[in-house]
Amino acid sequence: MAKTTNPRKKKLNAICTKIAMFLVQETFIEEEDARKLLNNAIGEIDKATEILVKNDEAEAAKNP
Repeated sequence: MAKTTNPRKKKLNAICTKIAMFLVQETFIEEEDARKLLNNAIGEIDKATEILVKNDEAEAAKNP
């Protein structure tokens, strides 16, 4: 059985990738406060993604 990617996870991963690319390309080493906030944003999105995927899996299990 092929495993499908959760569409919400895919979208949130794309957002994290864009933030990470921005962090690398558009911020300076000296901007530690901004870099820290962007890193934290990625972490928070990852936490939210885990919750959303679990919710989607639970819903799918209830409605096969």
